[in-house]
Amino acid sequence: MNEATPLFSAIIPCYNYGDRISRAIDSVTFQAGNDCEIIVINDGSTDNSASILKDLYTRGENFSYFNKTNGGAASARNYGIDKCRGRYLIFLDADDEMAQGALDALREAIQQQPDIDVWAGAHSNIFPDGNETKASEPNFSQTGYLRLHDYINKKVSLVNGALASKRYIFDKIRYPEDLKNSEDIPVFAQSVALFKCQSLAANMVRINKHRDSLRHNLDFLIQGHLHVVDHTFREELFPKELMVLKRSYLSQRCLSLSRILIKAGQKQQGRAFFHQAVKARKSAILKWPYLKNYLRSFL
Repeated sequence: MNEATPLFSAIIPCYNYGDRISRAIDSVTFQAGNDCEIIVINDGSTDNSASILKDLYTRGENFSYFNKTNGGAASARNYGIDKCRGRYLIFLDADDEMAQGALDALREAIQQQPDIDVWAGAHSNIFPDGNETKASEPNFSQTGYLRLHDYINKKVSLVNGALASKRYIFDKIRYPEDLKNSEDIPVFAQSVALFKCQSLAANMVRINKHRDSLRHNLDFLIQGHLHVVDHTFREELFPKELMVLKRSYLSQRCLSLSRILIKAGQKQQGRAFFHQAVKARKSAILKWPYLKNYLRSFL
């Protein structure tokens, strides 16, 4: 990496992923080109992550790493934002891999449309049994209101590693550090609502699903679900025409939690969230997949 401002910064938070972090770093290192810096934030890991990173760095791997006290994924990403130099930021989880050819596809797209603030590509999911599923790139609407509406109502799926966002976006928005789960949702929502977005057909990231993933920690989901709504709909960021979607998002969050909890066997809590969803937005009761799940909880 030369001293010129790199086109990309790949920011990788790491907490107790010593057995996987080298794979994530390699997935970026092996990309074509020499315009992507790699920044790894060791977020107070208690395993061998620190020694693994030191060893990789000593061997001449092309990345920088920083050790900090544990503060969670949001804190680590914000730390990485402050340390990086790239024009476009890509947040890659330590247990995932940048897809082959991702940076080439981004370079070509950026050259053709340099005014785009956020590029969002396709991704694939790798399950513990080896099965792999493909998820296509998001189909963005033309206005910020519609993009926000589509995202909070799960018509558009966004994941870390599949987005490349201009650096100046993070002068305005940051990851909320009090959230220990779903901390990326406010950033995704605010990005699509406030900045110019475009989809990219190329596969950007391979997401490795595993059973101990924080994504499936019910306790964190329950504790943080209302905070996610408040962090997403910040009056100092959103005009009134966007704030009207807050109740709709609260209802959708409750529906999603209801389904997750009922399927996990926590039926009483699941029903309570379904009731909250309908209270927030009466039309929620017409969403048959969620209603069916609710009714089945009584069988």
